[in-house]
Parts: sequence; C-alpha cells; structure tokens
Amino acid sequence: MVYLLFPLDLRSYHDYPFYRSQVERVENVEVTTIFFEDIAEHSNKLQEAIRQADVMITTLNHADEARALLVDCSKPLLTIGAANISTLLDISKMDKGSKVAFVCLGKQGGQWMAESVKSAGIMQIESKAFGIDDKQAVLEAIQQSTCVYASSAVYDEVSALAADKSKLFPLVGEEQ
Repeated sequence: MVYLLFPLDLRSYHDYPFYRSQVERVENVEVTTIFFEDIAEHSNKLQEAIRQADVMITTLNHADEARALLVDCSKPLLTIGAANISTLLDISKMDKGSKVAFVCLGKQGGQWMAESVKSAGIMQIESKAFGIDDKQAVLEAIQQSTCVYASSAVYDEVSALAADKSKLFPLVGEEQ
C-alpha cells in the first residue's frame, strides 16, 4: 500500500487529488491519503500508516515537513513534483530578461516551479507564478510572457489558451 502525505491547507488541498490519481494510474497501486493535520490530531494515524505502507509519498514542496514526521521511519519517502533536467536545460538557454510564467493547479505549485528553476541557478529569466484557478491572471501572464510552463495537471488547459507559448513542466519523482 502507498500512502500520500499531504497538508490539508486550502492553498494546496486541491493538488492532492491530481497527484493521487497520477500515482494510482502510473503505478497501478492503491493509494491512501493521510493529511499532516490529521497526524497532528491523532498521533496513532501516522504509526498505523507506517505499519501498513510499502512506501510514503509527498510532493516536493512538502518534503521537508514529511521528512520531519518520518524521521524514525524505515519506509522510503518518495517525492513527486514537477521538474526534470531537460526542462531546466531548456529554460537555462532562454535569453536574459525572458518573461516566463509558471502555472500549476494553485499558485503555491507555480511558485514551487519558479523556485526550483532559481534553485538550479537559472537567474536570467523574469518569472512569475500562477494558479490555474486565477484565470484572469493566467490570461494576462500568457499575453506578457515569452513562454508559459505548465504542470501536468493544467497543461491541456494552458495549451488550449496558448499552444504556441505552452510547454510542459513534467511530473517526476525521486526517492528522498
């Protein structure tokens, strides 16, 4: 059994169904979601999840919180999120001052995408982050940007708005 660890805050709550369905689809496994807030209220929930789990999964932007909860856990913690080397290489080749928008389900995911680019040392672009839920901001970003990178969860929608500017910021996983 696979457990998906996720926060229950409103900024990222809408992301977990996408990640859950992707893990179920790609890996053909049963996934149970456990929220950080539930663990805080019921400490036995985490121990039960660890006992039943083959692996624990969380998103890259929640990995530190999950690692802190699983400090004594012998089960692997996998992180999933958007980023890969070829995408980062493509972005690194953009001209200085290129305006790039990062779009995910929520703004927090877009911010994580933009931050992962900066963390990779790519500083020559001007980036802004958006959640697909703010349609007006996304439309304005498309007009003002050289390129729009979208997560797997929103790529089809963003591409329908601007096929010529849209690029996939694909979902990847890595063991932590």
